[in-house]
Amino acid sequence: MLSHIKRFIALLKRQSRKLLVSATLSALIVFLCYLMNNCPYPLWDSLEKFSWMEYILSNLPSHEIDTSDALFINVSHDKQIVNVSFNREGTTYTYTPKGLQDGTIDIINRDTLLSFLKKAEKADNYKHIFLDIRFEKDITTKTDSSLLSAQMSRMRNLSYATHSDIKKNELADPTKAVVNDYFTTISNTSFTRYQYLQKNDRESAALSTYISVDTTNHKPIKRWGLFYYCNGQLCQNSPFMRIPEDFGKVASEKYYDLGSELLYGWCDEDWSNRLKDKVVFVGDYENDVHDTYNGKQPFPYLTYLAYKELCEGKHIVSWKSIGFLFTIYVIISLFIMNNKSIWLYIPCIRRSKNKFLLFILDMCGFTTLLSVLTIVLYVWFNNIYNVFFPSLIFSVLSLIFSYKNKSV
Repeated sequence: MLSHIKRFIALLKRQSRKLLVSATLSALIVFLCYLMNNCPYPLWDSLEKFSWMEYILSNLPSHEIDTSDALFINVSHDKQIVNVSFNREGTTYTYTPKGLQDGTIDIINRDTLLSFLKKAEKADNYKHIFLDIRFEKDITTKTDSSLLSAQMSRMRNLSYATHSDIKKNELADPTKAVVNDYFTTISNTSFTRYQYLQKNDRESAALSTYISVDTTNHKPIKRWGLFYYCNGQLCQNSPFMRIPEDFGKVASEKYYDLGSELLYGWCDEDWSNRLKDKVVFVGDYENDVHDTYNGKQPFPYLTYLAYKELCEGKHIVSWKSIGFLFTIYVIISLFIMNNKSIWLYIPCIRRSKNKFLLFILDMCGFTTLLSVLTIVLYVWFNNIYNVFFPSLIFSVLSLIFSYKNKSV
């Protein structure tokens, strides 16, 4: 045992400079990957492998999500027609009270919405109500101006959605408006990531709901330079959203139609029982749908999943996974700098005499190894780490040392 320790110490001394370089590169990779997981755009990393993994896992009974803490209310059939005026500016139509052209559009029925809010206020035992409904500038009804805005303002733990590309209705309480945007790229237009702290450090709908449900234990996300933290712990601000269950397959069991089903079918006792300790997500579950790796999903449901991730602490950075990845990166760097094949140090492969297998493994390279590693970490730690930077840095390192060995 003592001789093994001495040989190991001697090895560390011989490799001290390379070990220092490996540790520095590994720390840089971990830092860059963390920055990427705070970016709301799915850049440089293909998420297909995680999509397939989640798709496979989503079909396992043990992987079903528990939605007993939520109540989903559909308003897609509760519409009313309102008159609006349009002002043409270039190729864009903006709503103004003195427009050049008149027309009509359909919006969520304000009277139906007001009736729901009165029922909820009377029960007064819900945790939070999020209205994934737009209240846009100059699109108002008599109910908006006289009753609905006042009703929303006086209710506790209530918020409504706004977006960066619309102007809010001046009658709606601005303190209850929360941003609910997500971002795509030209090559990936599907929903993949949800940004908790959005532009100008505004709280998103999911984050705002999370904080209001439990103000004692649920703390806001704060930004310090390039880092984000929650309750004193390092966290991710734009994690990849796991969709463990296809909402469309069980839609009839998941949501209720507001006007036709609830307002005309529930008595006061039903409202009290169904709203008790629930987070309520009101929105259009039939038309406000977005492409995901698990099919088309309604955005109110995706917002709920983002809220659920916060409740389960999946946005918190796992230092165990960071330490594990750092160690793996150091080992890979050392193998590259010493011009050694990592595969030959795996006993079953080293004993194998199959040259074709060794050829395939050499062809796969470190990118394949890293991809397999990230899948394992995804299942193990519920976290995603970008393989673009590790692959890029290891490729450059391999080229440098290959050129150096040829020159010697």
